[in-house]
Amino acid sequence: PNARTCEQYGLDAVKMLLRVHMDDERSLKTIQYCADGIRDMNTIDRPIFIEPLPVVPTEKGYKVDADPQKLIQLISVSSALGDSSRNIWLKIPFTEEFDRVVASTTLPTVILGGGKSHSKQEFLGNLQQALDTGRQVRGTMIGRNMLYPKDSEPLEMAEAIGKVVHRNEIPVL
Repeated sequence: PNARTCEQYGLDAVKMLLRVHMDDERSLKTIQYCADGIRDMNTIDRPIFIEPLPVVPTEKGYKVDADPQKLIQLISVSSALGDSSRNIWLKIPFTEEFDRVVASTTLPTVILGGGKSHSKQEFLGNLQQALDTGRQVRGTMIGRNMLYPKDSEPLEMAEAIGKVVHRNEIPVL
């Protein structure tokens, strides 16, 4: 959506997925679209959640590359897009060396749910670890790990995530 559409429908924020393959020059167009979108949204002072994901090509399409250094590089690019970073929030996946990844930015950050976890307890533990890494980590935006949890109901998982985020407590499911 653009700024006019957001105002028309009363949207409070937008989310942009910034998938970049560093060796593919077509990624420059994606970066330019995001920069233009940020400038547009800044005209109405709405938050923009950018999900910077380095990707690599596979036989089935693109796959997220969870290499911390590549994520740090793309976070740096994301932080500089548009005419101002005043409304930019980052939505980043939990990865190895997450503390180093988070330390690479001062922008407010939310944790991306990532791929489907092997276990609920692993997911909740990773979420707690991510939330403990820095002041700029403000919360989560969880999708499939909450909606389609392994061996439990979505409400149970939503309540467990709420306990991690708001009470610093990892429940046993």
